[in-house]
Amino acid sequence: MRLSTTQGLGDEPPETNAASSVRKKPDGAKKVNIGEWIDGRYIIEERIGAGGFGTVWKAVESKREEFVAVKEVRHKWLNSPKMLNYFKNEFKVLERLSHESTVCPIDLVRGNGTYLIIMEYLCGGSLSQRLRHSEPLEISTALLITVRMLDVLKACSRLKIIHRDIKPSNILFADKSFEQPKLGDFGLACFKSELLALSPRAIGSEIAGTLTYMSPEQLNGKKLSVKTDIYSLGMTLYKMLTGRLFFDPELLSRAGIKRAILRPFREHPGRYRPDLPYWLDELVMNMISVEPRKRPGDPQAVLDVIERNS
Repeated sequence: MRLSTTQGLGDEPPETNAASSVRKKPDGAKKVNIGEWIDGRYIIEERIGAGGFGTVWKAVESKREEFVAVKEVRHKWLNSPKMLNYFKNEFKVLERLSHESTVCPIDLVRGNGTYLIIMEYLCGGSLSQRLRHSEPLEISTALLITVRMLDVLKACSRLKIIHRDIKPSNILFADKSFEQPKLGDFGLACFKSELLALSPRAIGSEIAGTLTYMSPEQLNGKKLSVKTDIYSLGMTLYKMLTGRLFFDPELLSRAGIKRAILRPFREHPGRYRPDLPYWLDELVMNMISVEPRKRPGDPQAVLDVIERNS
């Protein structure tokens, strides 16, 4: 990893509402703008999107003329050591994983009062974008994506890493096909040795994970494990197979969504997809069980079920 200094970042952004533990952004913190040079090598071309941790930009590496993605930490987190550590930890985790089905990190850049992660640019968009019209995927396609994500979780498990935010918008594609899905946004990922039982309220709900894909133990601030990621992947598989979840987040308040996640009852995905094989219906239900002990023990256990029946 090379920690370098940025050059030519843009003007300060407007103030944003921040958590109570976050003060105003540090003096000298500047916003990335289109047309700016980063580290004398990357030219910002366009804004791709934004999330709880930061804004993602598309840029060009000037020497090789290759596209890269630039993730800029949100300025409201620059005075929060805990939040800033999550951002910097993302690069460390991706570098340790170095997996073909995760987004490839390139550089961690620090300067002008801000931090940026340079990573590979994936032009195929996200799974969330492809599911936007609530169209279920072919079963074979959904299983292909799931198997690739399970392989990532196996690698995470070996390194004792918990992702904590698996969801369709964090599964990206290298091109317009479904053949090369990659798991991204490791901003909430933790090494198990560093992980305490965290309540979402302790770090702010907007960056504690995505509520609709969050496991019951995350909601309750209890001990997390690889089964936490298996739950979120199971919810993602449910969405891929049916075009929906077992509850409708559009019709529920935040409190209503929490109640739906915590109650034992789940509607079987087969109700919304009659052609779904019984074994796959049961596998999804096991993955999204309220009680972690009732879920598959590890990613390989899920893979074994898929391999036996595919």
